[in-house]
Amino acid sequence: MLNSIINQDFFLSDAISLAKNLLGKILVRTINGQQIKVRIVETEAYMGANDRASHSYQFRKTPRTLPLYQIGGTTYIYLIYGMYYCFNIVANAQENPQAVLVRAGEIISGQKVIEDYLKPTKRKQPLAQLASGPGKLAMVLKIDRSLNQISLLNNQELTLIADDFIVNEEDIIAAKRINIDYAKEDKEHLWRFYLKNHLAVSK
Repeated sequence: MLNSIINQDFFLSDAISLAKNLLGKILVRTINGQQIKVRIVETEAYMGANDRASHSYQFRKTPRTLPLYQIGGTTYIYLIYGMYYCFNIVANAQENPQAVLVRAGEIISGQKVIEDYLKPTKRKQPLAQLASGPGKLAMVLKIDRSLNQISLLNNQELTLIADDFIVNEEDIIAAKRINIDYAKEDKEHLWRFYLKNHLAVSK
């Protein structure tokens, strides 16, 4: 299996294109020298200033949303419901605040590492379901605000790689994004993408 680190150009597309291109890619999380690898199987695109569902709608800029204005490949991590982190990858050029929410992934290595630190939480789920949602994925990869606004290109803790896994256009399902009723007509866009029939897709 050939592994190659993603380069900067990969992230310099609009969020819809990046959301599709991220499917099948692998997030590599290194914790105390031990690696966890999760293949991305579900994403959502947030198109920035013209998208009511985006945190940067109308170019809103706050201390929380500053990472969205960085160059593609930067991480954007925020807390929801006071307890779950959501992991996003910034798309496009600097000052064009688009991003992709990584919604779900398939654990392909590091299961023992995950089991050890999840023991206190008593989370007992099938392996395919452990990262089948944005909060669950962040928990499995131990992603929190300490990893906010870093580049996936030049750090040792969290990177993105590609292997020989091929995703064809017919493998990708497009659907409405989830939990964005406030976004009016923008909630109707089919900007959620996932791998057809994959067990790790969120329910």
